[in-house]
Amino acid sequence: MKARIPILILLLGLSLQVHAGFVESADRAREVKREVLSVLKTWQEKAEVTVTSWIDSVKSKVQQFQNPEAPARQVASESKPVVAPPLVNQPSGERQVFAKMIEATRQQISEKEPVSIIQPGRSGTSALPKTKAGVPYLAHVKEIPRLDIGLERSISKNDLILVDQKIGLEMPARPKMRPSPELIGTKEISAVTQVPFSVATKAQAPVRGDFQLGQIVTQKKIDEMVLALAPVKAITDLKEVKTFSDDDLQMMAANFLYEKKNKCHLVAGLLNDLAKKPAFAEEANFDLGMCAHKMGFHSEAVARLLKVVKSEAPDFAREAIASLVEDLPRAHDAEVAEVLRGLKNKALIPDEARDNVNFVLARAAQVHEAWAEVIATSSLVSEKSSHYAGAQYFLGIAQFGQKKEKEAEQTLLNLRAWLKKKKINDANLEALVAINLARINFTQEKFQAAHEEYMKVPKDHPLWVQALVEQGWTQLSMDDPAGAIGNMYSLHSPYFKSVFMPESWIVRTIGYLDICQYGDAYRTLSRMEQSYLNQANKVETYLKGSTDPIRYYNTVKNYIRANKSDLEVDGLSA
Repeated sequence: MKARIPILILLLGLSLQVHAGFVESADRAREVKREVLSVLKTWQEKAEVTVTSWIDSVKSKVQQFQNPEAPARQVASESKPVVAPPLVNQPSGERQVFAKMIEATRQQISEKEPVSIIQPGRSGTSALPKTKAGVPYLAHVKEIPRLDIGLERSISKNDLILVDQKIGLEMPARPKMRPSPELIGTKEISAVTQVPFSVATKAQAPVRGDFQLGQIVTQKKIDEMVLALAPVKAITDLKEVKTFSDDDLQMMAANFLYEKKNKCHLVAGLLNDLAKKPAFAEEANFDLGMCAHKMGFHSEAVARLLKVVKSEAPDFAREAIASLVEDLPRAHDAEVAEVLRGLKNKALIPDEARDNVNFVLARAAQVHEAWAEVIATSSLVSEKSSHYAGAQYFLGIAQFGQKKEKEAEQTLLNLRAWLKKKKINDANLEALVAINLARINFTQEKFQAAHEEYMKVPKDHPLWVQALVEQGWTQLSMDDPAGAIGNMYSLHSPYFKSVFMPESWIVRTIGYLDICQYGDAYRTLSRMEQSYLNQANKVETYLKGSTDPIRYYNTVKNYIRANKSDLEVDGLSA
């Protein structure tokens, strides 16, 4: 401990000297030297206190070791920090030696020049008269002398660089030897090395007729070989050679591209002309329909594949049916269902496509309110199908259409429970289930239950306005005309001015009549007549103008493009 502290103080002085070397002049170096001496003095005082505390602590521990029965309070006091008085107040032989070492080190640092002078400086040569205060000035000078302020001393940068300095390094610890592997006795080695090995059988040469590998070929063996040729047989089963035509080559090229799965745009170009030729029409229409389905051109796909299905070609009909009913848009339900119903060979319907076929048939029948067919086909859609939920909805609607309210209600409730069990979030289907359950309850005069179901239709669903109007009828039936009037009043705000809902004005009028507000009832009917009579006249005029479907299409297209709900297009307002 006594040896390390002077070294630390010496290193501190060296580091401060290095810091002083970065100044630009020797005057700054002398100032830094004074700072070093001041810091050394402070460190000396701190070191004296620390050494005194350490020596007293060691002596206390030695005393405790020599006298174990010393009072406990003396031992406990060792854990407290010991604050020793200054070194001058406690003369001691060891402390005096340590103080002399510190003083010698400080004297050595103060006497040593902090930096090496490479080039000495010089004073300036300019001579100017000065005032009594010692300030130079110019007075009665004929010629202004050249200013010479002298030259500062140049110091060496080598004094600022630490060379081969290793501070705080200790000798590395001797590496710990790893344990030697456990020795194995001769007995264990013999048990392994003296085990006999099985000897492989001798290799045998393969037999090659009369000659074998490794045998000598003699003239006798060669002469004994039979060289007679087998009799020549006349070729009688040759067929007529048919050369490929340009159409054949074009069909082959289309087939090759079709097999690559992602070349349908090229296949369509090659097969468009071949589909018009009877020899290639069936296969060309099939490939074109399949490619159109993959590219999302459903109208083209339906037109091509229906031709193949009608022909009931065994090579293509099965795959064509499966492709037709896969994600079929509702606009094509009627024509596809008609062809599927007219199939003579029902076995052409693939098993994996039966759920999709039954769903398309049920959906097409539902449009025409053919409730018996809807029930028959939708009941056949299995639960594993992605259309199961939709089929169950159609089943419930068909049962309601046949006046089987109880069965319809149970079917829709089961569908709602199934969606919740499977954690399927279908907002559209849930809204449809809610509004139809409300209608079923309304027909059974369960008005409170119907009111609760109408409340489950989300506000962002397209049926929300219709559900709110029907909810108004329910409130009137529940003797709540004020609630019905309030709901209809909300719909008649400017926000819904472009929504067609004449029935809401009737509900509001009846509500006013129920509470004997005849003036409000009259004004409500007047506003309805003012709003919708004008629109009815415009629609009648528009229909008399032309019945061309293209005109209707262009009107709707222009209205959508305008993207303004209150815009009048072709004489019609929204």
